[in-house]
Parts: sequence; structure tokens; C-alpha cells
Amino acid sequence: MDYIVVYWGAPTPSASNAPTNNVAVIGRDATYTGTDKSFKISTLTELEDAGVSTGSLLYKTCTSLFKQKNVGSLEITVVPYPGALASQSFADIESDGSVDGSNGIFYTPNRPVTAISSVKVDFNDGSGMITQTNGAHFTKETLGSLYSGKFTFGGTGYGPLDTAGHPYSGQVPIGSHVYSSYTTSVFQDVFNVLSEDDKDIQLEVYSYNVAEPVSYTDNAATSLFSDYKQINSHCAAVSSSRKWRIGAVALPSAAKPNASASAYGGAGTWNQIRDEIGQSRNFVAIKANPTATLGIADDDPAGCLAGMIVTRNPHDTLTLQEMVISQITYDSFTYMKGWETAQVITLYKDYLDPDLAACLSYGFTFGTNREARINNVRSKFITARKLYSALYALLKTGTVKYNATGMSSAEGNIEATLRQCMQLRYIDGIVSIVTLGKELFTVPYTTLTETQKALYAQYKNSGVFHHIITYIWDTAVEHFQFDSVLEV
Repeated sequence: MDYIVVYWGAPTPSASNAPTNNVAVIGRDATYTGTDKSFKISTLTELEDAGVSTGSLLYKTCTSLFKQKNVGSLEITVVPYPGALASQSFADIESDGSVDGSNGIFYTPNRPVTAISSVKVDFNDGSGMITQTNGAHFTKETLGSLYSGKFTFGGTGYGPLDTAGHPYSGQVPIGSHVYSSYTTSVFQDVFNVLSEDDKDIQLEVYSYNVAEPVSYTDNAATSLFSDYKQINSHCAAVSSSRKWRIGAVALPSAAKPNASASAYGGAGTWNQIRDEIGQSRNFVAIKANPTATLGIADDDPAGCLAGMIVTRNPHDTLTLQEMVISQITYDSFTYMKGWETAQVITLYKDYLDPDLAACLSYGFTFGTNREARINNVRSKFITARKLYSALYALLKTGTVKYNATGMSSAEGNIEATLRQCMQLRYIDGIVSIVTLGKELFTVPYTTLTETQKALYAQYKNSGVFHHIITYIWDTAVEHFQFDSVLEV
């Protein structure tokens, strides 16, 4: 006998049809009373259970993300702002950086920062920490009115003596330690949360009320550009440290390409936003006009965009894809061309489309060349992650030696990973895998010239494989370079 079983209630969410899509949503909730700086959810009910108000911008962005078609079951890292986070000041924290006597570049552990002060150098000579003077001994890299967290020592020797007869630094000598005091804002503390080792995130979404724009920095629209610059700087920093990441924001609904952006902290017009923020593959901006209730946008376009991105294979184009959004009006063709010049994503409705859906004009990042497209960058970032993880697992076994056999083993590991990426449609083909210096290890050592022996020793002593990988993505030739840190 056959039976028909009827299940009542909400349907079971379908599995997302796109892989490796870990998303973080950063948003305001002034009433949030929880103690967690971040937490994970897979449903809106879990978001409410965590103490996030249904009227907050944070909740709005998550709602916009979940409402996209085929999102299914998706785990999201939620970072409430301001929540339980508070401004912090750190004193005498040893900064990250290479102290080798020639590389005078250092970074504060948190990046970006509001201020850097009390920079000191312990020369390891028993004299203790010697205070350094900004301008005379080191310079701080600015980020608008803030600082990127990078400071650089200059000079070719050791500068003037202090009152105790100890030298200030020109270049920092080997064996020294560099210290700095720095201050962060609440917004910058969010970046620190997102930079923690256990945060496996590929896409960051920042909630803004685009109908009446507010900034994280001071709850006003005048600091939007400062926020954008900080987001871009943060994503670029973590992407260079094996956490490949893209940040997504929505522009104000009232923004027009040729109109002044000075009210939002910009120096020029809105169609100059790409030049002002930085031509970066790590930054995505969307311009849309959602409906509003009591001055609050009913949808967050950045959240809607994130939902679209994570439901698609990273090799699939986003252009002409449908977005589920409470869109009320669409920018004119003239404005759309202006946004295209700025590499800002816009929405439009084509009346040849039988569904009359709100579609994306382009899947832009702020990058250049092939990296001006979101799907190109996502494919590259996901492939880089898989390559790094697989090679790390191989090297971690401890069985790979620095010789021709070990290099061939690593190359085989890389090729296998690339072929898997081809099957998953992340890339389209493999051109070559080259290990620098391998030819020196495939012949008897006695046959090498003195110059070759020196180079052999240099490679051997480094303990690092240097691979150059060339592959094909949509008829374009792309490259990876593996050094001690994987470069994309």
C-alpha cells in the first residue's frame, strides 16, 4: 500500500548551490544587550534569539540576504555594532613586522587605527626602550583623517642621540624590538573581530540606512567615505594574509553620479568614488533605490547583493541576474552610464524581460582589468584558498623534503587541486606549474657552477618552495605565486 505524507509548517531550506560562501554581516543595533562580539546564525529566528532587534539595520540586512532565491541553508557570522564593543586603547603592544635591519616597515596589530603614539625601540643593548619622534625617525601612513596602522622608519644610519646618549633609530638594527601605542574606534574594533584566526569569511556586508544614510563612525552621513576607505583597507590587509575577502556596501539612495559627495565626506563627485576609495578588487559598491517606511529603507541593497553572490557558482556571471528587493524607482540610463564609469553596480528593469525582474547591470568590483569583476575575484580567491589548504596539509605531514622529489610531490598536489577546481568550474584550464630553482636539484650537485651552488644554497636555506602557477579563466591567463605566503 502507498502512503502520502504531508508535512505542515515551514519548508526545509534547500542546500545552497554555491560552495565556499562564508558571509559576515556587520550592522547597527543600539538595543543589543548580548555579550558576544560575534556569533553565527543560519535563520532569522536564531538572529532574534541572539538578542538582535527586528527593527535594527543589522536585522534588515540579514533579512535582505535571506530573501534571495536559492539561498537555502547558509551560515552567517553576525557582528553587532556597537553592541558590547567599546573604544579601546592599547599601550606598549609589540607591533608585527620584520626586524632585519633593512626592512623598516612595521604594523600595529589592529588595522586601521585612530592614532599611533609612543613608538619606541628597544635596541637590545641594555638601554631600554628609546622613544622615537614622528617625522624625524618614523612616519605614519595616513588613511584620510585616520591611519592605516603602518609606520616606517627612515634614514641610513642611527640618528641624533637622546639626552642619555642613546641613539634614536634610522633603520632598526637586528635584534631590536619595536613597540607602539595605538587607539582604535568601535568601528575599527569590528575589523579586529573580523581578523581573528577563527573567522573564516569570504564576504563582508556592512549595513547602512541608504534612505537616510548614517555612518558607523559618528552616526552621520559625513563620514561615509571614511568608513568605505577603512573597509577597503581592512579587506586588502586580510587578503594579503591568507584571508581572501571582499567587502560590500550600498551607496545612499539619493546619490547621483555627477553630484557632489562632499556631504558624505567625499572630495569630489560620486562618479569619482572608485578613485577616492581605491581601485581595489576587495571592494564592491551597489546603488539602488529601495522603498522606505518612516525614512528607513525596507531592504539593504548590499545584503541583497550578498545573497545573490553566495547562491551562484563563482564562475557564473552576475550580470542580468535577478535581485529580490523592494525597489521603487530605477536610475535613468544616463545615471546608469555614470555609475558604470565609477564601477558601481546598479539595478535596472528591462521590459524585454518577461519576468520584469530587477537585474544587476554589472558585477563590478573597484579593481582593474579582469579583477574588475566579482566572479573573477571570487574564483581566484576560492582557488587560492584550496591551493593553500591542500599544500599546507601536504607539507604538514613532514614527509616532503627540499629536493627534486619533494618539489615534484608539491607540484603534483597543486595540479590535483587545480583539476578539482576545473571540475567545480572555478577555473577553465591549467597552463603550467613551475618551481623556481628546481633545475638545480635535478642534476648532480658536483656539476653545478659556483654561482649555481650559491643559488642552490639560497633556495635550500630558505626552506620555502617558490611556485609560479599559470591557469586559464574565461580565455584570460591568470597567475598565482606561492612564496612563504601565498600571493594571489
